[in-house]
Amino acid sequence: MSKFLCKKVEVGASEEEEQAVRCIAATVYGAASDMTIAIAKLFFYLMAIHPDIQRKAQAEID
Repeated sequence: MSKFLCKKVEVGASEEEEQAVRCIAATVYGAASDMTIAIAKLFFYLMAIHPDIQRKAQAEID
């Protein structure tokens, strides 16, 4: 992707190519934020069902 963008800066990109890059960037950003939310939910769920591990982790933080 970065090679493509560098080449397009040098040569110039068509309107369709610029739109495609914007769509891809939005998709990647959205997927990353969805994954972050899913991982956070899983972390809190696992801490809730394993209080012994939660206490151990809290002790290490403190």
